Amino acid sequence: MTLATINTRMDYVGNGATSVYPYTFKIFAATDLLVTKRDTDDVETTLVLNTDYTVSGAGDTAGGSITLTAGNLTTDYALTVRRVRPLTQETDIRDQGDFYPEIHEDVFDDHKMVAQQQQNDLDRAVKLPETVTGVGVTLPMPEALKIFRWNSGANALEAVSASDITSILTTIGFGLQLSSGNLRTSTSWIDVTDPVYGADPTGASESTTAIQDAIDAGNAGDVLIPKGNYLITSSLNPRSGSRIIFEKGAVLLAGANNLKIFHETVSCFGCQIIDPHLDGNGYTGVYGFDLTNFRQNGAAIIRPFMEDMEHGIYARELCWDLYIEKPTSANVDYPITLNNGSNATVILHPALDTGITGIKIIDGANPTVSTKIVGGYIQNFTSYGVEDTGRSTEIDHTYFEGCTLADIYFNSAIHSTANSTQHYGSTGAVCFLGESSDSIKIENPYMGSSQRTTGLYDFDGTNTNCQRMEIAGSGSTNTPLGTTTGIVKKGAFYETVTFTPVIEGTSTAGAGTYSEQTGYGTKIGDVMFFTLKITWSAHTGTGNMIVAGLPFTGYTGSTDHQFTVRGTNLTFSNNLQAVPLGTTSLGIREFVAAGADSLVAIDTAANLVITGMIVLR
Repeated sequence: MTLATINTRMDYVGNGATSVYPYTFKIFAATDLLVTKRDTDDVETTLVLNTDYTVSGAGDTAGGSITLTAGNLTTDYALTVRRVRPLTQETDIRDQGDFYPEIHEDVFDDHKMVAQQQQNDLDRAVKLPETVTGVGVTLPMPEALKIFRWNSGANALEAVSASDITSILTTIGFGLQLSSGNLRTSTSWIDVTDPVYGADPTGASESTTAIQDAIDAGNAGDVLIPKGNYLITSSLNPRSGSRIIFEKGAVLLAGANNLKIFHETVSCFGCQIIDPHLDGNGYTGVYGFDLTNFRQNGAAIIRPFMEDMEHGIYARELCWDLYIEKPTSANVDYPITLNNGSNATVILHPALDTGITGIKIIDGANPTVSTKIVGGYIQNFTSYGVEDTGRSTEIDHTYFEGCTLADIYFNSAIHSTANSTQHYGSTGAVCFLGESSDSIKIENPYMGSSQRTTGLYDFDGTNTNCQRMEIAGSGSTNTPLGTTTGIVKKGAFYETVTFTPVIEGTSTAGAGTYSEQTGYGTKIGDVMFFTLKITWSAHTGTGNMIVAGLPFTGYTGSTDHQFTVRGTNLTFSNNLQAVPLGTTSLGIREFVAAGADSLVAIDTAANLVITGMIVLR
């Protein structure tokens, strides 16, 4: 017999409908086959003859088939049938014995089959290129947690620790790099765990010096802090123009009381600290950031997470144009404090939970001006959600809950505003507390009914020029209003009103019998357009006639008004005119001569229609 094919294996993929699989090469015995199954989780199993499968066709030149005893091969499972001959030779040919050609040919075939199966193994082995010589491929001795690489001469393999290749960056393409076993975007950075710096990501030894050396070496470049816990025992000083980037899972752990983890005392321009996770680690008096002149040119703290410390971000002095994006705190007494001229700071979508005061804005030797807080939530603080002693602070669409003394405390603040803030939960005295503040404006707040013990406001008489505008409480929102002595209501820009006019006398107001009393108006800003109609058939008042019950709140004596007056059954001889007498009434006059007019006496029965415009200021 000849071996006409070099094929020694068959490979199949299950379709869920087949249990018989052919092989197209000769075997001497059923035990010559190695049958292996691989499932969709890439787990391989060597099948057992006569338990998992049976064989037919042993000894046939054309081959035969195997039959799976468990039935059809599962869809997408892989099946390999391979000839594997034993590496022994048990045929004994004696001198001058009988010659049986078939026996000799079988022995030759067996040798060739072994060669073919070894070739199959070689074809699936790792090999050097054909032209490479003088290179040893013997594996180094096994050592725990070591990896292989080519040595510096590129002629042998060596075992090295992972830390030995930490600083190696391999560009993969498409803007990606492999560094320290992690796939990252391709850029130039300094890795604090590089052996040159040696930061310890296990937290077993302190890493302050290593990280500071990396920041200093960055020379206004990028510094990377990989995943791990880094023990910090003295302050880190950021550098102008640098970016300090924390990988997900990278945490700086305080290692001393009264530690300021990031601390700048002179100036730092355009520095960005991205995704920092800072942990007080059980120590007292810890600050996450204590910064002076940390400002301008894109200076930012992006997505900081601060936990278990006294102060999170403390902008101590002159931190202008600082951008704080999505700050998160947990069990931080004072998550964010802006002091002494830290102007034009933007705090975007804070998530501050549990402490004493969420955000403090403080005037020092220099005023703190134009802080903007946008969105997010502030909750569960034992004093205030926001305490503002600055100027022109703006709080916009922020959610408050569970702040004991007040959600927002305007404490000697000037020109600050709160817009569309939300106030929920049953904990807390008041939504807005104002003391000794000037020109505060609060617009469109939302408080659930009776969700603050004092109410929506507590503004006493120490406040001046303060205005509020809220949708009138319906019993379910913004009730009770609380104390509004020091904050007056400002109407909506566009508002419709209805009212019920009445006739009164100047000497005796009296009472009338009315068949019609209608009044409606439209207010646009400070301007009211209105129409009223009133008809009475009897009246007990005496003196001149007044129309009362009018909605002219805010009128302070302006001469900006114009009215048209029409009447029937009134006692008058000349043209009628209406004159505002205050915030709730008009006097009716007639022109008696050029430049002269007089009040019209009250009539016991008449009809009056007045339309007009009045500026309420």
